[in-house]
Amino acid sequence: MPEEIIVIEDKAKSFYERLEEEGAPHVTTLTGLLDKSTPLMYWAAGLSFDYVKDLFLDPLRVAVHKKNEDEIFRIINQFYDQEIEHHYKRAKSYHREKSKEAKDIGTYVHEAAEAIFRAMLENSPLEIPIDEDIEKPVKALLKWIADNNVTPVLIEKKVGAVLMASDFGPEGTPEISFIGRLDLKAYVNEKLTIIDHKAAKGIYNDAPLQVAAYDYAHNFMIENGLLEGQPSEASAILRLDKETGMPEYVEYSRDQTDDNFNSFSLLCGFWHMDKQRKENERFRKQEQREREKEKKKVKKTEDPY
Repeated sequence: MPEEIIVIEDKAKSFYERLEEEGAPHVTTLTGLLDKSTPLMYWAAGLSFDYVKDLFLDPLRVAVHKKNEDEIFRIINQFYDQEIEHHYKRAKSYHREKSKEAKDIGTYVHEAAEAIFRAMLENSPLEIPIDEDIEKPVKALLKWIADNNVTPVLIEKKVGAVLMASDFGPEGTPEISFIGRLDLKAYVNEKLTIIDHKAAKGIYNDAPLQVAAYDYAHNFMIENGLLEGQPSEASAILRLDKETGMPEYVEYSRDQTDDNFNSFSLLCGFWHMDKQRKENERFRKQEQREREKEKKKVKKTEDPY
């Protein structure tokens, strides 16, 4: 690696670590401020129904169809006494089990995608075992690569950016910053694009803001001599369907990406200003406690008995 690139890599690492040490929020922390309760509520309720359906309704329907009385009574009896309490509690918390499974699958898919893109970048053989749980999203990724002209440039890169504090508050407002890790920078059909890939059932409202933040931080680091390369032309979400094994690629133009980042920057500004508000409140409470202590000391001195 040429010496000048090593120097830039060291600068990028130092910059990221400085922001991290100063407590800069991660991109996903900021997009997590968006309200996702409505779709999650329906998802959780649906999973509870699926649990009861798989455990009780479907087997009972089969037993009734076959006129198997012994099986019918066995299915019904399992819902008496302690069993029904156990299944009631499990149905209520079933979404937590599935959420953990989804997160684990997402992590494994990211690892597989990183290995695939690194093999492409380095022109090396791909040696990675594909677990059955991630077979379909990986199949979706490979189909997308096969259907497009894809040339990886950066993979799993830590990025960060500093915004102008004056945009979010009065003079003296602390530095507004954020950090994150972009999944992929690649030429896709000759267009240099920042891509966030997800193993998910849909593209949710936080996704365009998330990838726009990676895009902005990437370009910010290039403009400030912290990263080698060319600024991106667009951003995109690559959704890898866990059930169908099909990809969905949604590209955002430069104007769309900038609009998405403007929304993200408001989340970033809110997070920093709210953090400052909480710190101010802690300071005021500490001052109040000190004043109360001082009052007690004075009162004790004036009236020792």
